[in-house]
Amino acid sequence: MSTWRWSSKRQFAALWSAEEFAQSVVAQIGWTHHVRLLDAFGTDRERYEWYAQRAIEGSWSARQLKAQIRLRRFVVIDLKVGEFEAEFAGKMGLYLAAVDEQLRHPDDAESIGLILCTSHNETVAKFALHRHGAPIAIADWQTDTNVDVTDEIPANLQEELSGMPQVRDQLTSRLTRAQGQLAVGSRNDSEGSGEPG
Repeated sequence: MSTWRWSSKRQFAALWSAEEFAQSVVAQIGWTHHVRLLDAFGTDRERYEWYAQRAIEGSWSARQLKAQIRLRRFVVIDLKVGEFEAEFAGKMGLYLAAVDEQLRHPDDAESIGLILCTSHNETVAKFALHRHGAPIAIADWQTDTNVDVTDEIPANLQEELSGMPQVRDQLTSRLTRAQGQLAVGSRNDSEGSGEPG
């Protein structure tokens, strides 16, 4: 047996005990799928299991699994109520930078931004995106005019959405910490460069 196969089997054995494996979703995929997952994620069990679950749900072959792993990317969607404004492109650049810094894995494809507005002027959109290095698209969206808009949460969704204030607070806290770290980092950079202030 080749060194690579022994190495893969050792890596695989380090991830799960026999009992854990038997009770896990990963027991439902073949060895070739495991080889692809080991090559991609090593001992990152969370990502390994996530892709194994998607492979099961989608009935992916090992080749399809490999393609899905290679094509992974984040898509950031910013839903705006109103016409597109040039400033939205700058904000999307900020959001993409935050996703790339906090979430994107080096093997992931480049993150994409999508700004959805009720309308946009092609010329304004073209100029707003002209010198933007990040892939950002702008599209229009419309609502069904027969939909009632309310601030009240329907009774059948109240339990499901009960944790949303905590999620909002956690995201706000993370963003505040990240902004503080960026500010400290830029102050330290300018102090260390010998440039004035």
